[in-house]
Amino acid sequence: MGHICVKATFYNAVDYVQYVEGKRRLEEVRKVEVEALVDTGATFPALPEDVVAELALPSVERTFG
Repeated sequence: MGHICVKATFYNAVDYVQYVEGKRRLEEVRKVEVEALVDTGATFPALPEDVVAELALPSVERTFG
């Protein structure tokens, strides 16, 4: 079996809602395009810290063990 990667676009959700409400232009919505590994068994998504920072997303840290 190999790994499956896709091009994925992540948006700042607050910016996107403001765009939908007509308060912001689409060009102003913060977004990041990345190559992402597809994991069909994942229950929690994860993004690298630099992507979280670029999108100004809140960070929720969890430790599983």
